[in-house]
Amino acid sequence: MNAVMIVREEEIQRTPLRGVQETLLAWPARVSLLILGDKDAPDEIDLSPGFERVMWIKGGQASEDMPNLAASLHQYVAGFDLILLLEERSLRPLAARIAAHLHCTPVTDVTAITAPLQCLRSICSGQAEQRVKASGKQVWTLRRQAFEQAVCPVPQVTYAVEKCCWKIILPQPIAGTSQPITLTRPPLTQAKIVVGGGRGVGARQWNILEAIADKLDAGLGVTRALVDAGYFTEQAQVGQTGKQIAPQIYLACGISGAIQHVAGITNSKVIVAINHDPEAPIIKRYADYYLLSDVADVLPRLLAQL
Repeated sequence: MNAVMIVREEEIQRTPLRGVQETLLAWPARVSLLILGDKDAPDEIDLSPGFERVMWIKGGQASEDMPNLAASLHQYVAGFDLILLLEERSLRPLAARIAAHLHCTPVTDVTAITAPLQCLRSICSGQAEQRVKASGKQVWTLRRQAFEQAVCPVPQVTYAVEKCCWKIILPQPIAGTSQPITLTRPPLTQAKIVVGGGRGVGARQWNILEAIADKLDAGLGVTRALVDAGYFTEQAQVGQTGKQIAPQIYLACGISGAIQHVAGITNSKVIVAINHDPEAPIIKRYADYYLLSDVADVLPRLLAQL
């Protein structure tokens, strides 16, 4: 099996990449790496051993020109049997476009690679798993939390970097302006603690909830209802149509536990819920610990103790 992993530049030293690499190398697989860089390609790069080729294309902002980026990547990955991308909102459309170029159907939400061209994927909002046995060329997106297993540190080796060029096949998109956002909290998919807020948290308590997240050095996530209402951007949404997270602790404040939201938190190690309704699904089915109380009373007292 000849496989290639497409990752962003900031992912190359993180645990999920190593986890996927070790899984693939357990079989007679040849594994290459294609990096979406924010800057021009270096001549050499230090990585864990085992990669056959290391390629680099300047395309860190994948959403800015997705059609041409997908066409550019296609010319470099067409010779591989398996193309893997770590799950991310902006990379899932890229995976779909690459699959279209290869005339195959993408497989999303992969949680385990069980054998060459065989995997498990999450379905039914995380309540079940589907076993997939594929043939021909394949494009898979992987849930990064599922591959964050402990890996043994190994000495890095130096690879020569193959520089990849863009292939412009479509007209350039209309130019726009963008302003980078400075993150003051850890990203939701990497945070060890996540504080979540739902419809039960009133507008007056949002400043308190944000202060609690800052005190705990935690990520701040919300339910879809609050995103739809315009209180938060979709970057903060946790759930089936948002981000899937796997923190050590998830503190759910004023969250009922709708299946759409629960699909994004099932990989949390410990779920702690604050809710006044003892019949809420988050209390009855999902929470490891819970406090039956009004969040308006609990949050100020919690903040005072931190």
